[in-house]
Amino acid sequence: MSETKVVSMGIAIALGVTTIFLLIGLAAALVYFPAVVSDKDTVIQTLTLQKDQLGLWLDGNTTLLQAALTERGSIIAKLDDPKSGLLGIQSNFTSVLAALNASQAKPLLDIKILAEDDPIRNTGIMVLGILPPGATPGSAGYQTGSDLIARYKITIAYNGIPITPSGVFMQVLKKTVMNPSSKQFPKESLASELTDESDKFVLIYRPVAPGVGELDVYYIGPTDREYVAEYTLVIMAFFRIGRSTIYGTDLQSLCVLGWSMDSYTGVTTLPDGSQYYAWMNALGQFVSCDDAVLAQRIWLGLPIPPG
Repeated sequence: MSETKVVSMGIAIALGVTTIFLLIGLAAALVYFPAVVSDKDTVIQTLTLQKDQLGLWLDGNTTLLQAALTERGSIIAKLDDPKSGLLGIQSNFTSVLAALNASQAKPLLDIKILAEDDPIRNTGIMVLGILPPGATPGSAGYQTGSDLIARYKITIAYNGIPITPSGVFMQVLKKTVMNPSSKQFPKESLASELTDESDKFVLIYRPVAPGVGELDVYYIGPTDREYVAEYTLVIMAFFRIGRSTIYGTDLQSLCVLGWSMDSYTGVTTLPDGSQYYAWMNALGQFVSCDDAVLAQRIWLGLPIPPG
């Protein structure tokens, strides 16, 4: 009798252990399989987007190739016609080459950037807070304060589809105007030299929605008259699709002044205690950044150097 109870108890324990393992396996399955299904949906959406974008690109290339074939047929017809002139043949041949080259072009990101600081001149503006010798601080044309941030809007699309890029980065080129010693023609008086000053700036990209974002550019270099200049921002973005990476590039202007040439300064104290300076027109009476920084550099004791 006791042996029967021992056997029954062993069977019960075995069944209990088996039941526990089954429950653990069921719980793991309930946790794991929804994640697998979710990943599957994400993969399907990504592949569908890739298929649609590839289809758009192939459709565009097909149209271009058809145009090239049509132009090629026109050339053959003209060659068969002894009355056809060589100029007409050359014109059509140039069109065929252009169409063929376009059909082989790789896809690119379409990037557009608009300046917020000065949308009329479409340039970003910074002020270092350096006044020229003898200037009366706060007087008309010689405002105090500094503004070391320039802001821009940016849109990014791939084949017309707004996308959030995988990354955005920037190169900053400083333009220095000089008087060339080796002239390309007798009356050449001014030339520009570009230097890479990317280490003096920081770019912050703030996506707002797919294809739309803000660019904040900060100046972190020294407060020195040498950096009063006109700059070119080269904004580059890339977007990964599967194993492929698509790139795009756009240019924007940045005007770094020594001081604001407006007649009024607006000052706001920010929550962190720092002050933010703003002007209605920091370039004053100047129409372009090029002339404004050239004049300010001269007033700061930096004449146009020989080149």
